[in-house]
Amino acid sequence: MTRDQFTYRSLAAVFVISLAIVIFGTREIIQDLAGIPLVVSLVAVLYQIMRDQITHDRALLAMDHQNRFALGASSHMANVAFDKHVEFCEEYVREALEALHTIFRAGPTKDVLKHATKLHSVREKYAVWVTSKIEEDLQPFETALGQLGVSAGYVDSTTGNPSAQQRKQHIDRMYKILAKITDSKEWDGQELTDELAVSTQIRQLRAILGIEELNEMRQTLVAKAAKGLRT
Repeated sequence: MTRDQFTYRSLAAVFVISLAIVIFGTREIIQDLAGIPLVVSLVAVLYQIMRDQITHDRALLAMDHQNRFALGASSHMANVAFDKHVEFCEEYVREALEALHTIFRAGPTKDVLKHATKLHSVREKYAVWVTSKIEEDLQPFETALGQLGVSAGYVDSTTGNPSAQQRKQHIDRMYKILAKITDSKEWDGQELTDELAVSTQIRQLRAILGIEELNEMRQTLVAKAAKGLRT
């Protein structure tokens, strides 16, 4: 017998006994005393019914949410979308690191423009699977690489040309972008933010895949399993 069944049966017994005393009792005081548990049992039954109904509704709601989550998370489309996100992130990070290696090897160079073009091509390749939010977050990084490459190309082409009035502006922009991409905290007395740093782009791509959350879940499951084995 479950706890709810025992509660209902006990309340029903109190109700029946009290009702019998009220109906068949001969003394008025007995009827008055019997009426107290009668009312209490009625209130208790109503309270128990309402509580059980609320618990039942909550269980149904939780089951519905669980079913929706399971259907969405385990569906074929969800699995394909996650796999495509993994492929996109791996290709994008690989090319972003190549751009960083080029910068460390050759400094601010027009060759960086090629990496910006490749990163844009990677996004186009996975255009169906990449959300607008991802594009919005990655666009400034690609634009900065492109601007660095364009400025480096202009500086190279105007070397020894005194009439190139914009040369200094391009040099300033080139090195400022370089400082941001390499995650420098300051350039020419200006405090810099890290939104264009390669490390920031990688961190954003990790967030897309939920790498931190997945790793935390894995560690929790392993810890629980190990604890279960020990006990």
